[in-house]
Amino acid sequence: MGLDLIVVTAYPPFTGHEAQILPEARALSAKGVGITIVPRSFRRKSEGNAGSTVPSVIALPLVNEEILFAAAKVTLTSPLKVLRTAGLLFKSRTLNIFLKNLAVFPKGLWLGELASRLNIKHIHAHWGSTTATLAMIAHRVSGIPWSFTVHRWDIAENNLLKQKVRDSVFVRAVSSRGGCELADLGCDLSKIVVLHMGVDLPHGSAPVKPAKVLRLVCAANFAPEKDHRTLLRAISLLKSKGISVQLTLCGDGPLANRIRRSVATLELDADVVFEGRVDHHTLLGMLRNGVWDVAVLSSNIEGIPVFLMEAMAAGIPVVATRVGAVQELCTETCSVLVSPSVESVAYGIRRVYQSVSLRRELRKNGRRRVESQFNIDQVASSLKELFESRCA
Repeated sequence: MGLDLIVVTAYPPFTGHEAQILPEARALSAKGVGITIVPRSFRRKSEGNAGSTVPSVIALPLVNEEILFAAAKVTLTSPLKVLRTAGLLFKSRTLNIFLKNLAVFPKGLWLGELASRLNIKHIHAHWGSTTATLAMIAHRVSGIPWSFTVHRWDIAENNLLKQKVRDSVFVRAVSSRGGCELADLGCDLSKIVVLHMGVDLPHGSAPVKPAKVLRLVCAANFAPEKDHRTLLRAISLLKSKGISVQLTLCGDGPLANRIRRSVATLELDADVVFEGRVDHHTLLGMLRNGVWDVAVLSSNIEGIPVFLMEAMAAGIPVVATRVGAVQELCTETCSVLVSPSVESVAYGIRRVYQSVSLRRELRKNGRRRVESQFNIDQVASSLKELFESRCA
């Protein structure tokens, strides 16, 4: 009998956010796992054509008549289970977290009824926040085993994580650092599994295109932890020393206007290109076609950036700050790692600017690193084994 799995996401495949989840779903599907994606929230306007890349999607708003009807049905047939499950929400550590959990409660009951009706063998949620709350509710009213993946910010939020780990068959941390942070919260060590996210490996590497100007790309949301201002100031410093670089920024976010003002203040209008949010498929194509020479991130907080994985897989050299779990991907032999300061970031970029042999070495070693440790096919195989062994 095959393994039929529901994967709970926040929005995908209906937005470009969390693009790393879809390649994993496709890889699992290719290995014979029946995948049904259930987004927690549904946005009618999709970005790109992501919905066609997964076998099955059941998308409903957070609340509608169908969800309320199913929630009422489950409550009438299993009132004690529903009452005990609702009681867990009161253990939320803040009022805001409690209200967020309460908002997904009806959909969690609906999901439990749906999973039972579809004869689903396992429920897996991405993110330890309300998506995991939704999956836990479904598990408690249906009895179907469940698990979840934590990434980074969701560990810091700590939305009932100890309870969720206790209820689940396993929790997957995408970095060793994340696994340690779960342990520090008192979560059951026997349930914690460290398994990286993976990326598709393109055939061959991006072509090297001769250019007098070093072309940099940073694909990251305009958020405080990505620290675009440090990167811009590093570009300004390089420019003052006569080093020609052009930076392309892909993304959007709450700090977009502030970053644009910084570009103007630093007089970098001719050196910085704002691409906005780039469709994931388009971004991959640009990386693989050698549109840029170097991928760079100047974050002050970071997990394992999928953007850097994809750049390395395409043979693009990487300059990144030595923060968070970045070093689990970027070693000294396959990337240029620097401290999160203006001078250090400028120094790292200058190194790859001045040395063609270094860029050649980073291209080769970066690709090899992803092939051996972050290959989506290998990750999917390990994840499938986890689902099968923990559900047996």
